[in-house]
Amino acid sequence: MTADSQSGYKLSVMKKLFVSSIMTAVLLPGWVNAESPDLVTLLSPTKPQNSVLSSGNSSLTWMSEGTTETSLDNFAISFQLTETRNTSSPQNIFSTSRATGGASGNALQLTSSSADDEYTCLFSYAGQSFDMTATTEGGSLLLTLIMRKSEDGRSASATLYSGTQTLGTVSFNFTSGTSSLKWDQSSIWTNAAKETFTDIKLATFNTEATDADILNAFGLQVPEPATASLSLLGLAALMVRRRRKA
Repeated sequence: MTADSQSGYKLSVMKKLFVSSIMTAVLLPGWVNAESPDLVTLLSPTKPQNSVLSSGNSSLTWMSEGTTETSLDNFAISFQLTETRNTSSPQNIFSTSRATGGASGNALQLTSSSADDEYTCLFSYAGQSFDMTATTEGGSLLLTLIMRKSEDGRSASATLYSGTQTLGTVSFNFTSGTSSLKWDQSSIWTNAAKETFTDIKLATFNTEATDADILNAFGLQVPEPATASLSLLGLAALMVRRRRKA
């Protein structure tokens, strides 16, 4: 075989590998998704009605074909929060439980201040403040809280997002009956109609689900690393390099 024919043969092989890689990148995700269980299960809130709360307080109830559990250790809650006031002390806006005196269990709390029509909001969960504040005009924020139980069941972590921006993660001890999302016990609080909640969404998820999986399930598109695309680019570069050598 001559040098030219060897080069042509190698180029033909590389082209076939390239086409095969493209087909794999296109078809493999479909095969995997077809056989894999759902990572995230969306829950359909039945209370508050129409997923809106503008006054009073409300416990959370839901329907789902994917789970019949009434206590969820791994859960996420998302809502559009409208805040139009200054709060000198932390206000409960979500809690995993409720008691006669108000919120109990682990609570998501809000402290806000305003200047020039901008509201700066600081949040905490289970008594710990998240690292970053969220600033918004008009006091409207899309918040998502993701709560994960550790594999050993002793601890948990909560991550708060404003849109797709991470405001921080806090860790705390997991307590059975206190840290979970509970049917008709976990609650949302408007604090005498000072806060308004719309588009309330709930979900549970398995341990393999990433935060991006959960946000995407809620309709927030989070770009994920295009591993297959990067591999194809590397293969294409290799083909060009070998062709030049030939």
